[in-house]
Amino acid sequence: MRNFKYMCGMDNLDDQIHRDLQPRSIVKDSKDVQKIMDIILDRYGNPFVIDLLADLKEEPKPIINMATCVGAPQNVCTALLTAKDQGKAALMEYIEKRINTADIPLNDPIKRMKLPTFASIHKVAKPKVKEKAKSLDSDRKLFARLLVISRDRKIDLQKFFEYELSSRPLAIANC
Repeated sequence: MRNFKYMCGMDNLDDQIHRDLQPRSIVKDSKDVQKIMDIILDRYGNPFVIDLLADLKEEPKPIINMATCVGAPQNVCTALLTAKDQGKAALMEYIEKRINTADIPLNDPIKRMKLPTFASIHKVAKPKVKEKAKSLDSDRKLFARLLVISRDRKIDLQKFFEYELSSRPLAIANC
């Protein structure tokens, strides 16, 4: 087998390294990473350093979602910055109530903390009744279509909204 590898020129495979591990590739990748870090630091600041302005009367900069470039409200910023401390407090409460004193059985479910996050900023409250949700959704879609059509076809929406936009006349409908 060794002779066969020698004849094919494959006997020195141990000396070859992958192209991503060659020194020039490593230097290029390091420069690319540094460029990305510079852009992030210029636009958003260092996301890993919390600048607590306790001594100053200024409000700290909001935490910015890097995907949407939207700043979080103050309650979300506070929740995100104190999440670790709140988790530790919940752990200590769990140990005290369930293990040390056995006030609560160990098998009881743990209450969810429900901390606000970036995902909870734009949540839309859904109505309790499914039919109303369907109606609101269909109305929203209808208004979106009307807006697009009115721009393209030069339709006067004031004139259009003089008439009812329901499937049944509201005077005889039974909601």
